[in-house]
Amino acid sequence: MNTMNTYLNKAQKLFQLSKKEVNKAKQANDDELARDASGKAWIATADALRGFLLSQGLKQKELPKSERQRHDLLVQYGDERMRLLYRSIRSEIHEDAYYEGLINYISLFEALDHVKKFIRRCENGG
Repeated sequence: MNTMNTYLNKAQKLFQLSKKEVNKAKQANDDELARDASGKAWIATADALRGFLLSQGLKQKELPKSERQRHDLLVQYGDERMRLLYRSIRSEIHEDAYYEGLINYISLFEALDHVKKFIRRCENGG
């Protein structure tokens, strides 16, 4: 299996695990579990982007190592829809839910839908 597929497969698995954990967190009213699940969804997003960038011809050593680099490479290689999804995911999942602990399940489920769409776009080359 090539590296691109490894990242995309990992993204899918983390996304599925995150979705299960968010459902479980909602049922148990467990914000800590929801926060942990949000972290997994963010890593899934970053891994999907890595897989996408490899599919665009980047080498493993050229993959982004920071949020600024992820942003810049997405501007260069992604389309507007991918950038909008990524920004939404970063805001709702990474910043609000994971870092700030602001758990709103309606927003979280919407953001998970964005993660799913973003992964799908990455798998399809943009």
